[in-house]
Amino acid sequence: MAEFYPLPPDVRRRIEKWLKEHLEEVSASDDIPSVVTHDGGEPDINAFARLRPHGLSPTASARLAASMSEMVEEPFANELNRWLERKGLDAVSVYKGAGVTKQVWAKLRSVSEMRKPSKDTALALAVGFKMTPDEADTFLASAGYAFSPTSRRDTIVRFYLAHSDWDILGINTALFDFGEKPLGER
Repeated sequence: MAEFYPLPPDVRRRIEKWLKEHLEEVSASDDIPSVVTHDGGEPDINAFARLRPHGLSPTASARLAASMSEMVEEPFANELNRWLERKGLDAVSVYKGAGVTKQVWAKLRSVSEMRKPSKDTALALAVGFKMTPDEADTFLASAGYAFSPTSRRDTIVRFYLAHSDWDILGINTALFDFGEKPLGER
């Protein structure tokens, strides 16, 4: 396990304030559907988009639904290439900035492998790509994920993205300090 430096008290206070403002609590009575199906029992992407998964904005919900419908058609490697071009970054700075190994990056970049990242890796890559929260919404949706407004971990990562702080060690220190699993695959 990696060694993390102590989280400065002022940073901890800012994150705690952010969590109070942005983290939603889910009670046992909340009705959050897990899968929307139509007659044939297969997932109905359009119904999913209309439902707006718990806490997602209409835009993020539509992006996630559109991404889900395209997931079978396009390798995730193409999405990575688009982001490299869009952000003007080189591959090494992205995967190192994300804290993922070269091997994981190579597998994700391989069109023949047709691999999708885990949510953990997708969050780490959003950091490596130095994304805004809106960009991260789109990126996560392309991998079939979304920020959960009820996840303290997701909310902490979103805090760092919102503050344009893409230091993976700092993010992991905060996650560790709040009892959450650090990002990246080492």
